[in-house]
Amino acid sequence: MSSSDDRDREIAELKAQVERLSAAQSTTPPKVAVTGGPSAGGGLKGGFFGCLGVVGAIFALLVVLGVVGQCSRNMPANVASNPDSAAAAAEASKSAAQALIASESSQAAVSNWIYNEEADALHDAKTKTACTTSQDQVHLSFPYHDTDAQLCVRVGPRFGADAYVQLNADGQILCGVEGCATHVRFDKGAVQTFPSWGAADNSTNIIFLHRTPALVAALKKSSSTVVELQLYQAGMQTLTFRTAGLKWP
Repeated sequence: MSSSDDRDREIAELKAQVERLSAAQSTTPPKVAVTGGPSAGGGLKGGFFGCLGVVGAIFALLVVLGVVGQCSRNMPANVASNPDSAAAAAEASKSAAQALIASESSQAAVSNWIYNEEADALHDAKTKTACTTSQDQVHLSFPYHDTDAQLCVRVGPRFGADAYVQLNADGQILCGVEGCATHVRFDKGAVQTFPSWGAADNSTNIIFLHRTPALVAALKKSSSTVVELQLYQAGMQTLTFRTAGLKWP
């Protein structure tokens, strides 16, 4: 066989191989472009890193799920302990509130009245008094000075039952020989008038209020009592007394 025949045969085989490759390439399904992956180039390298990304995401998800699971496992213990703490806190608050209420009640129950008894040797009996001191003062001109006062109720064999207001220093409460009228107000009630007289020994810093039963009854129901006095060269002034808690007689 000649060399030209050999060359023709080789060319024919090459053409056949080219046709087979062309036929095989035409039947291969087209590649699909994947978006959002780690590499847009595809191929072995891109697929490898794409798989690494997926595995990493799955691993991260497993870690997150593990943390959430651990928190959920710890939560019942915390929830179980919190009610005790909440109950203890509630009990402490309740105790504090009760202590505060008891303290306020105790303070409210404290009386400003001071009780005293004096023996009367002449009558073999005792004279009882209950007095409360004013929360404010009257303002007096020279030679006197500002002073508070006492509101007292008294009962005994010598004077019977009476009531009086007495300055705790020298001063002059004006009330005529025929008596005067003293205005008194109990809490926020209407102003009441009580007939009044000066002392039998002519002491000027004291005035006696009559209608004692009505006065005592009003004092027992009141928490604050205001008494108006007419004072020498000082005009009409008022004194306020805390009168809650009177136990009388």
